[in-house]
Amino acid sequence: MRSKTFALAAVALMMASVGITMMPDVSAGIFDDEIKIPGHTGNYVLEGTLKKTTGIITLHTLQTGGAIRDVVIPSEYGGYPVSSFTETMFRGNPYVSSILIKAGIDTIPNKAFMGCTALTSVVVEPGISELPYYAFRDCTALTSVTIPSSVTHIGVQTFAGCTALTSIIMPGSLATLDAGAFSDCTSLRSVTFQGNAPDHSASGENPLAVNSPLTVYYNPGVSGFTTPTWFGVPCKPLYTTISFDSVGGSFVPSRQVMAGDPYGTLPTPTKAGYTFQGWYDGATRVTASTVPTKDVTLKAEWSANNIQYTAPPAGNLAVGTYWSHQMSTTPGIVITVSGAGTSWVQVNGGTVSGIPPSAGVYEVSVLLTAPNYISQSKSFTLNVVPQLVLINSPAAGAIAYVVG
Repeated sequence: MRSKTFALAAVALMMASVGITMMPDVSAGIFDDEIKIPGHTGNYVLEGTLKKTTGIITLHTLQTGGAIRDVVIPSEYGGYPVSSFTETMFRGNPYVSSILIKAGIDTIPNKAFMGCTALTSVVVEPGISELPYYAFRDCTALTSVTIPSSVTHIGVQTFAGCTALTSIIMPGSLATLDAGAFSDCTSLRSVTFQGNAPDHSASGENPLAVNSPLTVYYNPGVSGFTTPTWFGVPCKPLYTTISFDSVGGSFVPSRQVMAGDPYGTLPTPTKAGYTFQGWYDGATRVTASTVPTKDVTLKAEWSANNIQYTAPPAGNLAVGTYWSHQMSTTPGIVITVSGAGTSWVQVNGGTVSGIPPSAGVYEVSVLLTAPNYISQSKSFTLNVVPQLVLINSPAAGAIAYVVG
């Protein structure tokens, strides 16, 4: 099958030095089955092959007039779709620092970026279904990888030797993960799976043999992962669920925190008549900086806001004698008095007073209320006795009269 060869000016490439994208002159050089686009001096040029039968371009050559930094691999060029590029196009390039593979590219070749030692960032837009074997092997500066939700398979040693990579997120679409996918990723600390555990049976080997203190995280509700380890690697849910029991206080909804993160700002419930004292995991009080290690239900601790109350002193009152007693100093106190024959007892704030009109034993009940305090009911006895009055009479001398 004859093919048409393209020299693709840097429509797909952005130079770090100037930050522009060069567009091709598609009207130039059309001869029979070959279309040529002249290069641009000082800029980068892509070359590709257009198949007549499919009308699809495959990129195969990267021509440079200097060191490339940031590269965009386009999904179309000059009105023609681009589906892929050859495995030698970028392999071993010592200059490329970032790669963006646009949506529409459907294939990444084996060993495509192997040995790109300056490559720090890779973003793959949706469309790719496989990250093949050795695709990013020995990209020793690679620290950031964005894998799209279209990827279902990651091949043998795809990221092997990426010694600067510390974390990576596997999409929920991932179905198979081959042996040694992260071998010798000595800085790798976390691999997060957003879907079910991928199958590894085709390789029969451990896909997480990384030679680093790695932890695997997974979303709650997915299947296939085992705790506390998976393939010999510590394994835990990505989120820790925190539930709250306010013990009679206002409702507090549950929340989730990322595994390994602290609780963060904790809610403050309310409860009439009580002061919130904090959240407790068993006997241990937790704070915003406490890191939960498992799903947990925290319980609220409360202290009662008791109204201050002082009972009247014991003793007898005399009929007709003014009586006063400060019963409470609690702010906003309201005292309600009840009991047979107690209408003479008056209330002023936290003080009760009055003049008993007649002798007798008065059983007094009081209800004490105040905002945000626990109401209290109290009772006490007032023993009112007749008053002995001495009257001096010149004729009879001192005469005692009993009043009441």
